[in-house]
Amino acid sequence: MIASSNGHLKTVQLLLDRGASVDFRGLKDETALMYAAARGRVEVISYLISRGADIEAEDDNGNTPVMFAVFTDHPEAVKILLSSGASLLKRNHDDESPLEIAVNKCNKTVQHVIENFIESVMHSRLS
Repeated sequence: MIASSNGHLKTVQLLLDRGASVDFRGLKDETALMYAAARGRVEVISYLISRGADIEAEDDNGNTPVMFAVFTDHPEAVKILLSSGASLLKRNHDDESPLEIAVNKCNKTVQHVIENFIESVMHSRLS
């Protein structure tokens, strides 16, 4: 998980190639994908997803990887997670969705990323 958080892609690759679980859980049920999302490590995020990481995994507070990226204001990480299928409908134990987290934390850039994603999904469904 430290390798994911620090963006050490080669180390993450080596660990997974040697049998580490892509969804190994930490003390508070965090996964490597959550750590990478919290630090905006987009290469690691993409790699973990390609290796089957659970994009909807929840920590012990009900936070998902996309919520970690929103909390810490990493718009590129949010884009990757959303385009990979992360849900905007899930709510954490504080009853917050990713969009509500962005609004509450005044993360305007992330808020716009989420709003644009919703708009593009709605547009594609209406077309």
